[in-house]
Amino acid sequence: MCTDTPAATASVYDLFVNDSTSCDVCEKLITYLRAVSGKGARPSGTIIRATTKPGNSALSAAFDQRLPVYASQKREESFEGALKALKAIAEDSGFGSLLLPEGGEALKWVEWCLNESEGAFKLSKQGVEKLNKTLEDRVFLLGGSNITLADFVVAHAAERWASKASQKELAQYCNITRWYHHISTLPGSPYPESVIDLHAVSRAYTNLHKADTAAPGGKGKGGKGSPKKGEAGDADAAAKKKAERKAKNKEKQAKAQKETRPVEDVSRLNMIVGKINKVWEHPDAEKLWCEEIDCGEASGPRQIASGLRDFYKEASDLEGRKVVILANLKPRPLRGFVSHGMVMCASTGDHSQVEVLDVPKDAKPGDRITIPGFDGEPDEVLHPKHNPFDAVKGDLKTVKKEDGVIMATYKGKAFTLPSGEIVTAPDLADCEIS
Repeated sequence: MCTDTPAATASVYDLFVNDSTSCDVCEKLITYLRAVSGKGARPSGTIIRATTKPGNSALSAAFDQRLPVYASQKREESFEGALKALKAIAEDSGFGSLLLPEGGEALKWVEWCLNESEGAFKLSKQGVEKLNKTLEDRVFLLGGSNITLADFVVAHAAERWASKASQKELAQYCNITRWYHHISTLPGSPYPESVIDLHAVSRAYTNLHKADTAAPGGKGKGGKGSPKKGEAGDADAAAKKKAERKAKNKEKQAKAQKETRPVEDVSRLNMIVGKINKVWEHPDAEKLWCEEIDCGEASGPRQIASGLRDFYKEASDLEGRKVVILANLKPRPLRGFVSHGMVMCASTGDHSQVEVLDVPKDAKPGDRITIPGFDGEPDEVLHPKHNPFDAVKGDLKTVKKEDGVIMATYKGKAFTLPSGEIVTAPDLADCEIS
């Protein structure tokens, strides 16, 4: 159909860009950049909707499509089509070197997204698989430590995919899920965090991998333990009902427990083991390190900011360490960087000395740390106004044993791992933990 027109040489994103979706992503980018920028670094232009391609109005009408045009006040010129408009907006923002790093990879991903989805920002199955594979070991799409135009534009397509995907699909393509959730929680992000329920995805991920590793009949395919023909369906249905009843009972117990538990119950804290994979300087706060920490979660590593640069001068002092993470704090922005938890440390009363708690070498990311005698389940998120951490932190202290080991404790009872090993502090005894 297109080959009969003079515009056949135009790229797919010029031919098939949909007015609502392509203009929406351009306008979202302008809104985002204005939200995070100072007065001197804002894109000074607008998106003009429903503008047909000059000299090509017949083709535009035939496909009932419109092209976005970005009218740049800064350069006093217009940029037509999604790719050119997005590039110009990024360049006008004052963050061009960050959004469009050298090498052109960011624009290649933008072009891929437009071509892959035929401009409608609907990822195909092959596109989802490629994106998930690329994000396997990356926080951002290009592998750097900051968002680029590639992340911003592809997230527009990922939002549309995630809003229609099942929990099983979100768990199956967990790299996209983790990456999109991170993009949605960045300060000023126009992408809704509510599209993905991380707790539901985590449960689906667990069930998915249980199904992958379970052997049929308990003894492998064709073994003596394999169910007879006609029995498998009944057994599966019975097992499913049993699991549902168990889940409902557990939910009721947790709800009842939550309603009656005192705020100073230390088991409401979700303290887990994390491993610091990567550390970099916060761009706007000289006392903060930004960290990527593996907490053993299906959603991928967390990003956490810690005020440790006065005490750990080099990133290498922290990279590779296993630490204690308070994981159920509500995410909050620290000078523009959204922190998803807290690295727990021992410190003197005047905070002149601070050190990260030591975790045994054999501990695994995600292992929960508990206090003997306090066996409750942790809150999903600690309530900011009636925060159990605030209620118990006065009793979180380091205590030196007779053998010289300095334990991390709550009311004298050690922070304990599932293996029975305990969390310690390197040097600071009789100090608070926070």
